[in-house]
Amino acid sequence: MMLRNSRWDSARRLFFAIAAAGAVAVPGDPVLAAYDTQKLQAGLGVVHPSLNQPFGTNPAGVIAVGQFKLAGAIESPDGTGGVRLGGTLLFGKENGSLGGGLGMTLPQSGQMGMHVGLGVKLKSLNMAAGIGLGFVPGGVYSAYGRGSAMNLGVIINPADDDGDEPGDFRLGLAGYRLIGGSDPYFGAGVEGVIGRSLSLSVDALSDGTFDEILMHPAFLIGRGRAVATLGALMTLDPTAAVLTLGFSMDLSSTVDWQVYYRQLNEFFTSINIRL
Repeated sequence: MMLRNSRWDSARRLFFAIAAAGAVAVPGDPVLAAYDTQKLQAGLGVVHPSLNQPFGTNPAGVIAVGQFKLAGAIESPDGTGGVRLGGTLLFGKENGSLGGGLGMTLPQSGQMGMHVGLGVKLKSLNMAAGIGLGFVPGGVYSAYGRGSAMNLGVIINPADDDGDEPGDFRLGLAGYRLIGGSDPYFGAGVEGVIGRSLSLSVDALSDGTFDEILMHPAFLIGRGRAVATLGALMTLDPTAAVLTLGFSMDLSSTVDWQVYYRQLNEFFTSINIRL
């Protein structure tokens, strides 16, 4: 118990140190900084997906790309040293009305997988909708349905009235492996803004029979050049909760870096370049 508390205390101190840096950071380009918090995924990514890796979580999140980007990723599914490499070319309109992407991944088996997706903002309905399609020989290559046959998602209230900030309260719905895959999963999430640099999201994921249920509450804190997330991935038994961490930082005006622990995969990192 003392060891567990020590780990939580260390993670908490690191998280708030990062958060302090993010809270005082000043965004660069005010237009492209409108969705700065969207660079980092919170929780399971149902209501707050990363714009850099949207198609494996809620593909509606791709509307926040707002430009051409190249996202290169390295992930370890189980933390034992085996890694997979991937890359996605993303595009989007600056006003957040449309986004999409095309990418590939090289799994440990050496077989190449491909994924493609598209998202649109339906302004009259105050929502965004997206679709992600993918194929990997031998099955799914990442957690939560990423790379499966088809993922669908919507985000309600994706942006505020001016369209230049994420909505203060958002609802996300998603379905994974819906056509052509196996064992479909369904997700729902809510997110509320607590303060200028702090929000809380709660995602839930289940199979069609509700035999397997995952929940993931997570805080997202920071703005501008540094954003961090701290959450807990749990089943219906909260004593088995697993700590999850994420961090995103702008390395320059055109390059940002993300790293996750026990989120997206056991370990996941990406370098994302604005073209």
